[in-house]
Amino acid sequence: MADGFERRVLLVTYDLPSAEHSYWNQLLRHELGPQGGDWIRVQRSIILVRTYSSPADFTAKACAWRGEDAGHHMLAIDVTNTEYGGRAKPEVWEWLRAARFNARRQRPNSDEIAQTTEAP
Repeated sequence: MADGFERRVLLVTYDLPSAEHSYWNQLLRHELGPQGGDWIRVQRSIILVRTYSSPADFTAKACAWRGEDAGHHMLAIDVTNTEYGGRAKPEVWEWLRAARFNARRQRPNSDEIAQTTEAP
């Protein structure tokens, strides 16, 4: 699986038994670094990730981290250029605005995007 050259922001949801959340958190820190860097938790089973991977590649990697297919569901959606709304902690909104801005400015036509995208 080859990662791309464009930064993306992925919304990742997963369905884990309660006992596995602690292990998953350890894997995230080991593979992606500390929370607030390249990933942030939105809710117990939802994270936002800044990555070069496509949604399919990220899901495949995450399954490999956990031991291929542990029988649990995971969904990853690229939200770099989509509208969003909802209710979350202020640090989640700050992280999302900054991650989207940084991912978008590194893409082709970044001058156009940077002019139309509000900086965090």
